[in-house]
Amino acid sequence: MADNNYCMECGTHLDKRAGKDFAQLYCPKCERQVYQDPKVATCTFIANEAGAILLTMRALEPELGKWALPGGYVNRGEVVEDAAKREVLEETGLICLITELLGVYSIKDTSPILIVYRGQITGGILTPSNETPEVDFFAPSNLPLLAFPRDKEIIGAASLSS
Repeated sequence: MADNNYCMECGTHLDKRAGKDFAQLYCPKCERQVYQDPKVATCTFIANEAGAILLTMRALEPELGKWALPGGYVNRGEVVEDAAKREVLEETGLICLITELLGVYSIKDTSPILIVYRGQITGGILTPSNETPEVDFFAPSNLPLLAFPRDKEIIGAASLSS
């Protein structure tokens, strides 16, 4: 659960109370349940004509220096597919078309909810960014150290369904 365990209204440290299926956060001063919404993120699986997969090196924590599929958080009011395309452009310099929903992933007691798409490059120039100092394509059999365990799962599943 997130480290933000203080009431947004009064600043009191939140208590955990047993809920129906899991522990709920409760403000003893405001005497109310406090809900912490999960973040929604997206990433895009893009393979080139040779089957190599587009990955970005992370310049930020968590997992600084490791590689991941291009992606990031969805902004409030943003269409999820548009967020996926925006993240690809911001992190790689490439313009893509979203062609398929590959899956929705979540892990118990963690945030975010991850929505994964398959994309196809339609333009742009492969260019690193401040958040991704290196971007490159890798053969599925020769992947660099991945930042998140689910990336390997996503790459494996997406490669099989190509």
